[in-house]
Amino acid sequence: MKNKAELVFGIIFCVVSIALALIGAMLDLIMFITGMVLLLVSGSILTHWSTLNYNWVCDECGENVDLTFKQRISKINGNAKNKKMYCPNCQKETKFSKCKKKSDK
Repeated sequence: MKNKAELVFGIIFCVVSIALALIGAMLDLIMFITGMVLLLVSGSILTHWSTLNYNWVCDECGENVDLTFKQRISKINGNAKNKKMYCPNCQKETKFSKCKKKSDK
């Protein structure tokens, strides 16, 4: 797994920001807003990690597609394992499945 440190940092950052938001909800509005902003940042870190470690395979033709961070954010449809996207090989919108990228080792 590439970028394991980024994954661990993103998860810890996410937990800390949730705790900060919960404490802020009880005590202070600024702390709550800060926690929510940090939660969005940690979500971006985890999405970036996922972009680096996974690619998408067309269920119809087997074409591998590497999504950029921007595409990953904009392709929210579907669930974590499947997305409906345009396949450059099939020339139509088809279902894609998530799979791990091969390790460089």
